[in-house]
Amino acid sequence: MPDRIIRHMDRATARARARLGRRGTLLALLGAIWIATGITTLLAPPSPGYLLLSIATEARGVAWIVTGVIAIWCATRPSGHDALGWIALYIMAAYRVLAYGWGLVEWAITVDAGGSLRAAFGALVWVAVLVILVVCAGWPEPEDTHTGPIPEVRP
Repeated sequence: MPDRIIRHMDRATARARARLGRRGTLLALLGAIWIATGITTLLAPPSPGYLLLSIATEARGVAWIVTGVIAIWCATRPSGHDALGWIALYIMAAYRVLAYGWGLVEWAITVDAGGSLRAAFGALVWVAVLVILVVCAGWPEPEDTHTGPIPEVRP
């Protein structure tokens, strides 16, 4: 049964790749993650330890959802016309870098403040996400997306 599920998932991802391309598939996946993050932010707000992660929770939750929807909408657009989706993804990732960076500054200034040394890890992770977004946004969609077996050429 697991083999059957894997074959079904492989066919589904092949259809998505054929329809969306690699850039579009990435945009759709990340958009879905952004929407899930927004829903989580609305349903389970973060602890008040970090100032910028604990204020305006509803607005940030909605911003995650809206930017995720924009990314998914842009996933269906051709390569080169999907820039708005990549920009939408940058917004909330950059906010996370700012929020964790501020938490680290708070911790460095006064240890009793809301931030902690763990903010350094959070900031580094979200900087890595931003770098990944920049790299992926710059990749052109390949002209030939043939991913099946290599055709046999006979002389």
